[in-house]
Amino acid sequence: MLSHGFANEAEFKAEEDRHLRAFAKGELPSANGPRDKVLLPLAVLAEVQKEKAEKQQALARAECASLTRCGIRGLDLSLG
Repeated sequence: MLSHGFANEAEFKAEEDRHLRAFAKGELPSANGPRDKVLLPLAVLAEVQKEKAEKQQALARAECASLTRCGIRGLDLSLG
């Protein structure tokens, strides 16, 4: 969604009028069409993957701790 400010009420009404007329004429792009992709630098992507792996390991440890408290033992938590 794109947004911008308006200098006054008349400018807002004019923009709204243009948008509604374009919608009624079928001139607006489809909301179901392909979306723009977000391009991330490789360093950021690597950091996201690292954080995701750490969260998965923490979740596995928490689940194991929960099962151990319930009397279930002997789980292998090695993820790699």
